[in-house]
Amino acid sequence: MTRPEESNQPPGDVWPIIKAQPRSFFKTPLCTNLDELDADVAIIGVPFDQGTFGRPGARFGPDAIRDAPRGYNYSDPYGAQTQAEGLYDIDVEDELLRGVTMADCGNITVVPSEVVENFGKLTTVVEKLWSGVPSRWSGG
Repeated sequence: MTRPEESNQPPGDVWPIIKAQPRSFFKTPLCTNLDELDADVAIIGVPFDQGTFGRPGARFGPDAIRDAPRGYNYSDPYGAQTQAEGLYDIDVEDELLRGVTMADCGNITVVPSEVVENFGKLTTVVEKLWSGVPSRWSGG
């Protein structure tokens, strides 16, 4: 295999680029363009550490939440990608979220030490979501 500096090809054409499968909250569909969002519930992550003092790590929260519920598949536990199946709650003896459409819109890009800019981005995203279809939202 030739080295990138010995070739006129971009590095990705010389060495294969490995890209992990994107993960999403409860394996919901990903939505990277808020203008195309068509869901009842939108999930947005805010990986922001500057609200804490002396205890960094809050920025890992959104991705940790996405990684935690690996046992639940939003659509179909057998992978058929049908309508939202819901989640059976043993306490209320009913399926919750059946037919509720959700989309994971990813994380807001946070610039370290730019608190005003980061809150401006968050405000822009929330205003766009508030004016769109989703009537419920959760952030963290």
